[in-house]
Amino acid sequence: MKKIFITRKLTPLLSELLAADFEVVSHSENAVLPREKLLEVARTYDGILSTMPDKIDREVLSEAGSQLKVICNYASGLDNIDVAAARERGISVFNASDAVTHSTADFTFAAFLSFLRKISKGQAFVREGKWISWDPWLFLGEDLPGKTFGILGYGRIGKAVARRARGFDLNVIFSHYREVDPEVPGVKQVPWEEMLEQVDYLSLHVPATAETIGMIDYPTIQKMSKRPIIINMARGPVVKTDDLVRALEQNLLRGAVLDVTDPEPLPANHPLCHMENCLVVPHLGSSTIDCREITARETAANFKKGFNI
Repeated sequence: MKKIFITRKLTPLLSELLAADFEVVSHSENAVLPREKLLEVARTYDGILSTMPDKIDREVLSEAGSQLKVICNYASGLDNIDVAAARERGISVFNASDAVTHSTADFTFAAFLSFLRKISKGQAFVREGKWISWDPWLFLGEDLPGKTFGILGYGRIGKAVARRARGFDLNVIFSHYREVDPEVPGVKQVPWEEMLEQVDYLSLHVPATAETIGMIDYPTIQKMSKRPIIINMARGPVVKTDDLVRALEQNLLRGAVLDVTDPEPLPANHPLCHMENCLVVPHLGSSTIDCREITARETAANFKKGFNI
C-alpha cells in the first residue's frame, strides 16, 4: 500500500477518503511543516499532500527518493511547487483547481463591500460606545449600480466574480491574455490599457507568472484615471507592494482590498496594515467549511488518479 504524508493538520475527511487505498500519516499540528521534516518526507513517502506554505522547490525534489511519485496540493494554485523540477523526476503534480471558485468569488464581494461600506469601522464605532443616534454623514460609502467593475484574469474565478458583479448592476469588463467567450450576459472583454482608463473598481484574478508578477506597479496605477479601488484576490506579487503604498499615500487610488500580500503574511507594523484606505485580511478567500470539504474530495480523487487507482 502506497504511503501518503499530509503536511498539516487538515479535515479528518481527507484521511477517511484516502484510508481505503493508502497508508496515511498526517502532521499532528496546524502549523507549517519544518523544512527538515519536509525533506525527510520527500525521501521516504510515495505521495505528499502539501499546502501553500510548503515550499517544494528544486532542493526538496532533489532530495526525493525514487518512490515519490505524486504530489497533491491542497489549493487551487501551484505557486509553492517547482512543477518543472517535479516532472524532471517523473513526479505527477496535482492541484484542486475547481474547489475554491465559488468561495473566492463570494469573498471577493464580501471583502470589497465591507471596505466600500465601512462595515468594520461601523462595528468598531459601536463597540467603542460612540453610537449616539442616527447620523446622515456617518461612514458614507458608495452605491454600485452603473459603476464600472474591471476583472484582470478571466478563468473560473474571474467568470464567477463577473456573474456576481452583474447581480449588483455593475458594468463589467475584463482583460485576459487571450480572447475568450465572456459567457456572462452583459460582460465585455477589452484591452488592458483601455480597461485602466475605465474602471471604478479593479479585481485581480490572475496566477503569479513571469508576465503577471509586478503587473500592478506605480506607472500602471498612474494610468488609472478614475482612482479605482483595487481588489487583490489573486497572488500578492501581482502587486508591487511599495508602489501600492505610495499610490495610496498620494490618493491615486480610493482604496485597496487585499486578501493576499507580498510578503505574506505582512508584518503587523507594515504601512498597509494601518492605512485608513486599505483593508488587509489573512488570505481568507477559500475559508468556508464547504470549500474545505470540496478541496478534500478533489485532492483525494487526484491521489487516486495519480496512482491509477
